[in-house]
Amino acid sequence: MTYPEHLKKDFGQIAENMGINILELTVVRMRSGSDERHKNLELLQGSWDKKYPWIILDDEDNIYTLSTAESLTQMVRFLTSAQSENFKLKLEKVIWQHLPIDFNDVWEVAMDRIRTLALGRPESTVVNLDLNWLLNEIKQKYPNLFYHLDQIIAQEKK
Repeated sequence: MTYPEHLKKDFGQIAENMGINILELTVVRMRSGSDERHKNLELLQGSWDKKYPWIILDDEDNIYTLSTAESLTQMVRFLTSAQSENFKLKLEKVIWQHLPIDFNDVWEVAMDRIRTLALGRPESTVVNLDLNWLLNEIKQKYPNLFYHLDQIIAQEKK
């Protein structure tokens, strides 16, 4: 290890999050260059040829990473997919909580309404949509898609 000792814990966490051994990290020190447009890089650990992101330390020991465009693209795709999956799971849970008669029918109505709401809005707005509000709106517009506990209980009492 040729990087400062006080960074060992940070680098250990970075390596763990990347699923690699701390000794596999490529650590580079970035220092001032001959002018404002140039910097000098010194390899502290690892190899210039590693495919993993590089850890870059500046003069104040701030930690940066340098990654390939391909790796960054894969990460964005993964995060987008995970965000979409998470949203769908939340929607599924909220639909079941509202006692649908036919889950697939309610799902289709909800997705259609979400697509309508999404037109012209940033994706983050749709992801942060209040799903309970959405299902209550659908329930008011299409009451025949849901069981109504008060009606079921009233019928049971008869």
